[in-house]
Amino acid sequence: MYHVTVDNRIPYFVYGNRQDGPSTMGPSNSKLGSFEGSIPRGFFHSVAGGESGWATPDPEDPNIVWSSASGWGAAGGVVTR
Repeated sequence: MYHVTVDNRIPYFVYGNRQDGPSTMGPSNSKLGSFEGSIPRGFFHSVAGGESGWATPDPEDPNIVWSSASGWGAAGGVVTR
């Protein structure tokens, strides 16, 4: 992951852009629900954006994620909400 950011939830969520893929978000630990131990892959979700951009939660509402990308395939730069 590149450009990792977090929100203010408990447990906090981690947001980041992945190499050769879309940006993603997921919990910082597995103490979410009845899971203990490793974090299940299904807990992570795509939030658009891309490898060269950022994925950042809105400071007021973590359900809104600002994602960006640039370079090839992004028409010179794009920001999605």
